[in-house]
Formats: sequence, C-alpha cells, structure tokens
Amino acid sequence: MEKRQQLREGKAKILFETDQPDRFLIQYFKDDATAFNALKKANIDGKGVVNNTVSTWIFKHLAQHGIRVPEPMADAAGELLFSLRGKPTAVVNKLSGKSELTPSPVH
Repeated sequence: MEKRQQLREGKAKILFETDQPDRFLIQYFKDDATAFNALKKANIDGKGVVNNTVSTWIFKHLAQHGIRVPEPMADAAGELLFSLRGKPTAVVNKLSGKSELTPSPVH
C-alpha cells in the first residue's frame, strides 16, 4: 500500500490517502500534546504509539460487534500497527459516504 496526499490534519492525528482511496486511509498519530486551548504545548515521546494502540483496539472491537467504524487492517502476520517513516501508523478501511466538515444537529 502506498501513502499518497495528506487529507486532513488535526491536533492528534493526520489522515493520508492511499493508492486505494476508495478502500483505505492511513491514520498517523502524533506525539504532540496540548492543554488549556493550546496555551501549553509539548511533544511526548511514544504518545502516538499509545494513542494508535488504544484507538486500533477500540475500532477493532466495535467492528467485530457490528458497529460501522473504520476497521484497522492487519498484515499477513496479524499486526495492526505499522511504522511509516519511523512514525506509528494504522491502516483503516474507508467507510462509504462523505465527511461533513460543518455538521448540524441533523447529523
């Protein structure tokens, strides 16, 4: 799988398109930490790995129980967490539909 253009970046993670954009996204968790509306900022070594591990477990658990979430994809050895350019990464399937950048109460 090939990482392509960056789709979105938030405080905690970055989403990238892949060479199979209709099926998969690459989700990268940052080591950045903020507090008090970003008045305090720090880089915590390993935070991205911990967030990736917890998020991957939760999404996998929800998907196994029939809840439609981006399900983490394992490699041939069953590994769910990968390293991409030295950074903790998970590959997740892409749900059908579109992102709503400005959700309303209807959503």
